[in-house]
Amino acid sequence: MAWEAYQQIKKHLDDCKKPLIFFDDDQDGTCSFLLFYRYKKEGKGIPLKTAPKL
Repeated sequence: MAWEAYQQIKKHLDDCKKPLIFFDDDQDGTCSFLLFYRYKKEGKGIPLKTAPKL
């Protein structure tokens, strides 16, 4: 991914107001949400219950 793309994504994340964050309900998803919430210090997280299809 080009450096400009990272800068554009960061700009969009910095400019958003009251983000709605969907995340997986496992440890990795929860950790990702907490890292983003710690960075932004606002927003609402919604855990998604997912199960593999067998």
